[in-house]
Amino acid sequence: MPKPYSECIENLEDIDSEYYRKVIRSNLTYRQLDCFDAYISDEIYKKCGCELLLSNLIVEKKPCNTYQKQLCGSDLFKEIIESNYKSKIRSLCPLECESVRYKISKSENKYPSESYAKELLETNMIKNLFSNRSNVSFEELSSNILAVNVYYEYPEQTEITQSAIIRWDGLVASIGGTLGLFLGIMFNFLNSLTEAYLRKKSKNFQISNFLYFNIYHTD
Repeated sequence: MPKPYSECIENLEDIDSEYYRKVIRSNLTYRQLDCFDAYISDEIYKKCGCELLLSNLIVEKKPCNTYQKQLCGSDLFKEIIESNYKSKIRSLCPLECESVRYKISKSENKYPSESYAKELLETNMIKNLFSNRSNVSFEELSSNILAVNVYYEYPEQTEITQSAIIRWDGLVASIGGTLGLFLGIMFNFLNSLTEAYLRKKSKNFQISNFLYFNIYHTD
C-alpha cells in the first residue's frame, strides 16, 4: 500500500529521476533494485569512463571492454555496494508498490539426440541451413543448432492485497477516545485526592474543636 502505510510509490510517473528513466529506456518494468543498478552504472561511468554490464540495463555509453577499465569498474562497484548509497538515493529510486520477480534456474543438455537429429535432417528448415547437403554429420548438426526452452515453475499467479485496518477518521476517533479515557481517569483521581484531603482537613478541625472544648470545660 502507498503512503502513509508504506514507503512505496503507487504512481511511478511521478518519479523525476534519471535512474528511473534509464530503467524505462531499458524496456524494463520499474523496480527499485534496477534503479539502484542504474545509479551504480552512472557513478562508474563518471569515474572510469565506461559502463559495466549490470542487471538487465542497456549499455548506452562506452562499455568497459579493457582489463584496466573492468578493474576500475569492479573496484568502484565493490566500494559503492559496501557504502550506504541506498539511503542516499532513496528519493531518486523509490520503492514500487507492485513488483514482479522470477526465480531463475538454468539447466543444459546435449541437443539434439541422435534419434531426433535424423528427424531434423528431414525438415526443410535444416536442409536450407546446410544448403540441401545430404552428408551432414551428427556432430556438425549439433554444433550448428540450438534449442532454448523457457518454463515457469508454477503456472499460477499469487496476488496479495493489503487494505487499511483503520482509516484517518477512525484513527482520529480512536486517539480522541483514548485521550478522553485518560482525562476521565485523571479527573477522577484528582477528585478522589481532593476529597481525601478535605476529609483529612475536616477531621483535624473536629479534633481541634474537641480538644478545645474539653480544655475549656476543665478550666
